[in-house]
Amino acid sequence: MDKWLEYWQQDQLQPDVFTDKEGNKHADLLAFWQSHICKFGKSASLLDIASGAGAIYRCIPTIDEYDAHALDISEDALAILKQDIPSVHTYAEPLNIKTLAQNQFDGVVSQFGIEYLSGEGFAQVPRLLKSGGKCVFLCHIKGGVIDSVTEKSLNGLILVQDTQFLTLARLVVEAFKVDKKQEVEQSVKAFMSVEPKIAAYCAQVPNGHHVHLYQGIKQLLSRYNQYEHSTVIEWIDTAHEQALENVERLQSMHNAALTQNDITNISNSLAQQGLLITTAVPFHLRAEDPPVAWEILGFKQS
Repeated sequence: MDKWLEYWQQDQLQPDVFTDKEGNKHADLLAFWQSHICKFGKSASLLDIASGAGAIYRCIPTIDEYDAHALDISEDALAILKQDIPSVHTYAEPLNIKTLAQNQFDGVVSQFGIEYLSGEGFAQVPRLLKSGGKCVFLCHIKGGVIDSVTEKSLNGLILVQDTQFLTLARLVVEAFKVDKKQEVEQSVKAFMSVEPKIAAYCAQVPNGHHVHLYQGIKQLLSRYNQYEHSTVIEWIDTAHEQALENVERLQSMHNAALTQNDITNISNSLAQQGLLITTAVPFHLRAEDPPVAWEILGFKQS
């Protein structure tokens, strides 16, 4: 989760992590949240768990008319939310701190968030809901669109790490600087022993951080004389750090994706606490696509 904290510390981020190619909220997600939030009725008390910068509340033009709350461990994400929607009450803390009162909310919602907290996150929901209160979640689904893309990107970065692609590229650059034939030949030979593997994976999976790294290194090495040596070294070192961070972030996304067995276990556990899951089905943006999420709906029994 630390890498998600770092994610929200970057400049010029979009409030919604999951968008279409134009950077806009998906129409089906807009419709989903507008439909479910409106069912709670005006002035209802709502809690968005692992809210990030408020992707759910941004779907609701009239969110100021609700008693809206948002919880996330990232102060930076909540600051963005608070700046854009001042009426939302924010809590920068883990869910298990229990600042929030029992039986406080008419609705608890989450989009690609609560599943990162594993079973502990779901276990807190019955405590927070009023009797008759409802939960509405969209959670990562194992093997779905997002998870498949995540896994392919993750495997690409792991390949970059395992082959020491960036380290070997850096050695080539250092050899260029020294400009001794033997050192250049040795470093280039070592680099070219792994380069085809990265090139082949980029051809197979043409989108992802691994492609950015491959194309960047290819340009820097082929046009080395056009750059300052220190600039090239700095780019490689920064790329190496970013790759490490992205591996951790992608790994957390992949691990958070829920299987059918996970859904069954979560449903059974919540039922023992009086929270009945009434719907747990794959959610599609387009009928012909693999699902992007689990749609999970439930209510707290009286």
